[in-house]
Amino acid sequence: LAKKLVSVARKANVDFIKFQKRDPDLYKDFIYHSPLFGDIPYKEHKQKLELSNADFEEIDEYAHRLNIQWFASTFDIKSLYYIESFNPQVHKIGSPMIIDIDFVTEVAKLGKSVFMSTGMATLAEIDKAVNIFLRYNNKLTLLQTTSIYPCPPGKVNLSLIPFFKRRYGLPIGYSSHDSGIPISLAAIGIGAVTIEKHITLDRTMAGTDHALSLEPLGLLKLTRSIRTLEKAIGTGK
Repeated sequence: LAKKLVSVARKANVDFIKFQKRDPDLYKDFIYHSPLFGDIPYKEHKQKLELSNADFEEIDEYAHRLNIQWFASTFDIKSLYYIESFNPQVHKIGSPMIIDIDFVTEVAKLGKSVFMSTGMATLAEIDKAVNIFLRYNNKLTLLQTTSIYPCPPGKVNLSLIPFFKRRYGLPIGYSSHDSGIPISLAAIGIGAVTIEKHITLDRTMAGTDHALSLEPLGLLKLTRSIRTLEKAIGTGK
């Protein structure tokens, strides 16, 4: 499935495809109602979902063969350095990690371009993470994010994109948890420089994210529309 998704992304001419990497042993063992596995310990749920090191090596080889760049959101320092061993062009700091200042610092020190999602953080927490990151590295793109899956239009708050741009003087993107295409295109129209979008082979598959994801045809429509918008926005001169 992972390799099929890489192929879908390549055919749609996206710039990067992103995975996730975490150490499941760090998660607590409360009983979780998994849509895939029923009531099981949360740590076991995470273990069942996690790609193995061998899986990532196979994905890396396949992505190189298709000439598409890949990277990952990582959720602990061990996973960060494992993904760094593949020498990706960029890294991702996901919303839950923005308040982990030790993690933010480690990512910044790598000197790579970084996407940082802002969902689940207060403005003061975003300020702190950005200021600490910029001590080591200025290659940062913030992503406006609302951590609801799927996110209703009334909770998207695209107006934060120009607000963040004025506040931080950084490139701002949009990490989309809404369903469909129009909101992502609107984000481009008000200044987003990148779009992160979940993709799937089938939106009816079991799991928490498929309903908000784009299927292959939808992804192709989105990327074609974004390329058209890039031309239409122009320079303002």
